[in-house]
Amino acid sequence: MQGVDAHYGPGGHAIRVLWGANGQAQAHVQLQDDRGDVLSQTDVPGGRYSAVLYVPRSYRGGVFVQVVSVGAQGERVTQSTSLPAFPH
Repeated sequence: MQGVDAHYGPGGHAIRVLWGANGQAQAHVQLQDDRGDVLSQTDVPGGRYSAVLYVPRSYRGGVFVQVVSVGAQGERVTQSTSLPAFPH
């Protein structure tokens, strides 16, 4: 895996996550709050290397972003990044 990038969309409700991985069969993308609770998650099929996830409109804290890329043989590589709270 070559790293994870994440950024807020306008208004801070959507978060676009981008990553690079060789031989990816699927990926699991998860957003967590400051306490480690899941805010949003999705599974991404095949060779797609981006996802848009949404945080609740009422959430105002930082976001931990984790991507687990799964290869064709079942090998897993995890990368993460974090975003500060969206300035409202």
